[in-house]
Amino acid sequence: MFVTKLMPIYRYGKMKRQIRITGRRSLFNFNLDKRRNQLQSIQTYKLVRTFETTPKQVYEVVSQIDKYSDFIPYCIDSFIDKRDFITGNPILAGLRVGFKSYDERFTCNVNCQELTDKQNYIVEAVSISHNLFKTLSTKWTIIPNPRKQNIAQVELVLNFQFHSLLYNSVSSIFADNLTNLAMGAFAKRAVSLGSK
Repeated sequence: MFVTKLMPIYRYGKMKRQIRITGRRSLFNFNLDKRRNQLQSIQTYKLVRTFETTPKQVYEVVSQIDKYSDFIPYCIDSFIDKRDFITGNPILAGLRVGFKSYDERFTCNVNCQELTDKQNYIVEAVSISHNLFKTLSTKWTIIPNPRKQNIAQVELVLNFQFHSLLYNSVSSIFADNLTNLAMGAFAKRAVSLGSK
C-alpha cells in the first residue's frame, strides 16, 4: 500500500501541490540490503566425517602442512616457516593456491594441540596474510569414533570473508564443493599413510 503526502512541486498562486511516497517497490522484489549484509559477513562451512584410520594418523596428516601440496588439489606449494622448538609442531606455515589465472599465497599462525588423553587433537590455522581475505581460518578437531575402534571422527570448520563483495558472492557458489574436495583429499591421504 502506498501513502502519499503532497509536497511543493508547482505553485499556482497560493495553491501548493505535494506528493509523498512512503513505500518502495522495485520491479524485481530482491532484498538487496539483506543480501549485501550476508555477503559482508563471515562465511562458515562445517564438515564432520569418519576417517577409516586412527585419530593420531589423521592428526599427523593435518599438522604436516608442508606436505599439503603433495595431495590437496589446487595447492601449488606448502611450507612451514617456523616450528615450536619443544614439540616440533608448526607455528607459522602457509600455502600457495592456484587455479587458472588465480595464484595466492597465505601465511598462517598455526596451533597444534594433542589433548591430555592423547587421542583428541586440534589443529587451528588463522591467516595473517590479508591481501585477499579479511578473515581466513580453519579448525580441525580429531577424536576417536565412539562406536568403532581405530576410527577417527573428524570435524573441519572453515571461516572466511573476502575483501571483495564480488568474491564473497562467487565463493558462496563453490566453497562447499571445495571444502568437501579438501576433506576427501585429507581422508584419502590419512588412510593411505595409515595402511603403510
